[in-house]
Amino acid sequence: MIWRPRIVVPILVVLAAIVGLLIWLFVHPTDQGSRSPAAVPSGHPVFGEIHDANATDISELPAVQGPTGPLPKTPVFLVLGNHLLEWSAADVRPKMHAGYLYFRDPKTVWKSMGNSKESNVWTFAACTKSQLVDVTSNDLLAVFCAAGDLDKGRSSFGTNWTHGAGNYAIRIREGEVILARHMGEPSKIYAVEMTRQNRGRLQARYAVIGE
Repeated sequence: MIWRPRIVVPILVVLAAIVGLLIWLFVHPTDQGSRSPAAVPSGHPVFGEIHDANATDISELPAVQGPTGPLPKTPVFLVLGNHLLEWSAADVRPKMHAGYLYFRDPKTVWKSMGNSKESNVWTFAACTKSQLVDVTSNDLLAVFCAAGDLDKGRSSFGTNWTHGAGNYAIRIREGEVILARHMGEPSKIYAVEMTRQNRGRLQARYAVIGE
């Protein structure tokens, strides 16, 4: 078969256009709300090392079939230092990603005291920063709220302060920062950044202040 220029040239133009489109899609990701891993600093200018943490919400994870049926879903909690912090998805729509951080100890969720006052081991404080590296010592002066601090919690978090059936939580969106403190180590503050959420999966980063 003889390839004529009038046939070859249009084919080359189409191939070049396809290659150009693929390169553009690679360089310009569709998720403009999240930073690429290369652009994420590994340390805080004042508080030092920044740690990675991940969490999953099993209700948003797809079912995986095993040889005899669906495999059990295993939740993954955020690990902040020596403590577990429970997260679940609140909104999975693109550009609207949000989740809940719970006051309770995840280890007690399936026990009779799971929703009781005694199991609420976390306190939270609002932060106006959207990136962990921008958090300063002045931000640490924020008011921390426990699960029972209804008036103070609503004043600090507004409609993001939620509770129902004994479950107290803070609603927080992707790209926001929150301050957390565990009752077992009240001298430590965890500045936590909700870096990236993909439906029922969360990638977070945090710094420990007060070690």
